[in-house]
Amino acid sequence: MTNSTKCGIIKTPRGQEPLVNKKWVATIAKCKMHRKDFTMTTNEMTMRKYHEAVMAIPNAPADVVAKAQSELAKMDAANAKRQSKPSKTAVANAPIKESIVALLKEKGAMVASAIGVALTNGEVEVSTSKASALCRQLVEDNVLTVTEVKVKGKGTVKQYAIATTPSEE
Repeated sequence: MTNSTKCGIIKTPRGQEPLVNKKWVATIAKCKMHRKDFTMTTNEMTMRKYHEAVMAIPNAPADVVAKAQSELAKMDAANAKRQSKPSKTAVANAPIKESIVALLKEKGAMVASAIGVALTNGEVEVSTSKASALCRQLVEDNVLTVTEVKVKGKGTVKQYAIATTPSEE
């Protein structure tokens, strides 16, 4: 950062480093030219990288390598346990998904905006974007099918319907 005179925010003479303080760091973070210096995408050492680096040391003691391997195994087990549980939003969205499926079984194919309006009641408000996102998840789970239909004034929109299995046809 020796040539910081090109920056419109930081005014320093050419060749001098600006003073570093909290106000300066907040100001430079807004500057597009200097932002790359203050992003969090640095090569910081994580526990995983540390243990992998310890295991890669040639002629490392066996007990140190064994400890690094056991720590990596613990990390992998914790990650697997965390990923196996559904998130809070997934748990909250499960009843809405069930009501979408029930609505489509009752009324047939509908667009996401109509699904959102039909599911909105005094307690729960389902926006069009949330209805669309939940329908996309149900399409990925092969519960619903999606088709493109033309709607006057809107263009082509996605219409969702219950997926039929070959035995049902």
